[in-house]
Formats: sequence, structure tokens, C-alpha cells
Amino acid sequence: MRTLTFTIAIPVRNGERFLAAAIESAVAQSRPADEVLVVDDNSSDATRAIATDTKWRGRVRYVFNARTTGFADAFNRAARLAANEFVAFLSSDDALDLNFLSSVERLLLTYPQAKFCYVASRYIDADGKPLSGCRPNCSSPPRLYDGRTYVRSYLTGCLNHSEIHRCAGVVVERKLFIEECPFRKEAGILADNDFFIRIAARTEVVGIAEPLASVRVHKDSISSRMESLSLRVSSDYLYQVRFLRTHPEYIAEEDAWLVYSLAFRHLSSLFVEALWRGRPDLYSAGTRILQGLVAAIGPENSRKSIAGTGRALHVISHSGWARHLYGAAVRAAAAARRLKRMSLKTFMPEQANREQSESPRLWEL
Repeated sequence: MRTLTFTIAIPVRNGERFLAAAIESAVAQSRPADEVLVVDDNSSDATRAIATDTKWRGRVRYVFNARTTGFADAFNRAARLAANEFVAFLSSDDALDLNFLSSVERLLLTYPQAKFCYVASRYIDADGKPLSGCRPNCSSPPRLYDGRTYVRSYLTGCLNHSEIHRCAGVVVERKLFIEECPFRKEAGILADNDFFIRIAARTEVVGIAEPLASVRVHKDSISSRMESLSLRVSSDYLYQVRFLRTHPEYIAEEDAWLVYSLAFRHLSSLFVEALWRGRPDLYSAGTRILQGLVAAIGPENSRKSIAGTGRALHVISHSGWARHLYGAAVRAAAAARRLKRMSLKTFMPEQANREQSESPRLWEL
């Protein structure tokens, strides 16, 4: 029987809070990893001490990079440094189940034509407890996909808030990743989504519906620390839309609207944030992104994609978010008035002064 070898690669930057748990889940596999690799992107906390702790008994290889390069480059560096045929990626705040690697190996041996494998995930909090209201995202039985069917299933799951997998525990043939499909830094915070779409054009994909990885949701994550996550994601979706419009080999024409709908959904979140926080700069940025999206895909595709966003909101309304959205709408009315005042003061000060002097009580509402 063919023998497969695996590196579990853990890129990390200042990950002292959860790194030990991630390493523990990697070294404790029932099918031992051939290598556990921690690639440090110039951390300034206790990351080095944790990764080189003697309790790992030499089972962890630690590599330090003296210049911070970002998460996309960190994942690429980890793959280049890996010593085995397949690389399993694990973020430093996530974790793998005990039988993750044995299940992945069994599936890749069963379907040798697949060079990319995923597992479903559960969501946990900072203490490692399952999040209430978050069901494991295992929407289908284990199956082999052709590339385009996989892309359709993945994007549909994203749109409906029931992703078939996350980045935790994805496994890819190292040679294919390095030579043909590394993470692209220009894809920004969506570099993992971008990778999933592009890798499917190069290999069949096999997936395990059983949740064998845990994605940790916590306030210290990279996305939680961003000044405006919705602005970052909306900007990166505009890049993604433009890229896919010029590279139709990566997605079927009839499925492209899924990406467009995701772009418009996150853009709508940006506009709500602009109103909520009274930020005309975010509103202006959202307007520029909206113009870019319409220019890239045309008015008709824009209308269809906005309709797709509506279907996604219908799903949200059945998962406990309806009251939240209603409350947001009520508070956004006052925020809209603040936004108008701020916009006039910023861009049309003469009109602002006139309206304030003519109707001071209305101005203050």
C-alpha cells in the first residue's frame, strides 16, 4: 500500500494565548504527524518559548522569520519549509481532533486523484467550549468533487452561513501548492477563499463532513482587531470579483453570481457600519467599492447579486438574527442623521451652517 507523509504546519504571529493548545492537538494525533512545524512570523511575545518547550520532546520543529510578512506569506513559507508530501494547515488559535490525520490519510488513499482535502469544523470560544447556536458545519457526507462542483458547494455554503469547511485542517499536496497555487498576498484577508477557488481548477477535491477541526472565535483574532473588518472584506471582495472576471477558468459563469452576492452582502454591512458609527469616510469608501463592483460586473449582474444577498438575509432571519437586524435598523436612523450632519460639515460647510441656523432643533435630532 502507498505510504503518505504529512506535515502539520502552524503559522503564527504573537499567538502565545492559544498556541500551546494548537500544538498539543497536532502532536497528539492518533496517526502521528511525520512533522509538526511552527513558523513564527516575527513574534514579540512568548511564542518562541511555547513552541520550543521541552514538553514537546523534540516533536515540534520551530522556524523563526525575522521580518513580519503577513499571514499569506507565512502560510507559503510553512509549505516551502515542510518536509513531507502533504501539508495540513492549522492556525495558531485553532485545533485538530485526535483522529483528524488518520481520517485524512484514509480518504486520500481511497481517492488518490484528489490532491486537496478538507474537513468540516465546529466553532469554539476562547475557553475551548462549543459556541451555543453554532452547529458543526457538516452539510454533506464525505464525497469526491470535481473542481467546479466543489467551488459551487463552498461558495453556496459561505452565502448561506453554512460553510462546508474553514481553513482549519485543509490538506494539500505540497508540490502542487508551491509550484502552482500558493496563497496570494494581494487577495488580502480573503487569501484562503481565493486559494480554495484556484486549487479546485487544478485537482479534484475530497471532503470529510465530520467536524474534525475546531475554529476558535475570540476577541484577539486578527479580524477582531481590525479598525473596520467590513471595509477590509469589501475591498478584498472587489479585488476577487475583478480577478475572477478576467480569469473565467476558475469559476463557472453560472456560479459567478455567488461571489458577487457575497461582495454585495459585505458591502451592505459596510454601509450599515458607516451609519451606525457616524463615519462618512466609511460611507465614501463603500460608495467607491460599489462603483467598482457595478463597473466590473455590470448593472444586470449587480441586481441579481443583490437579490442573492436577500436570500442570504432570509437565512440569517431564521438563525436568531432578526431581532438584531431590527434593532440595528432603529439605531441606524439616528446614525443616518448624524452621518448627514457630519457629511455636510465635511463636504458642504456653507449648507451645514445654513441648515443649522434655519432649523436648529431639527438639526440636533
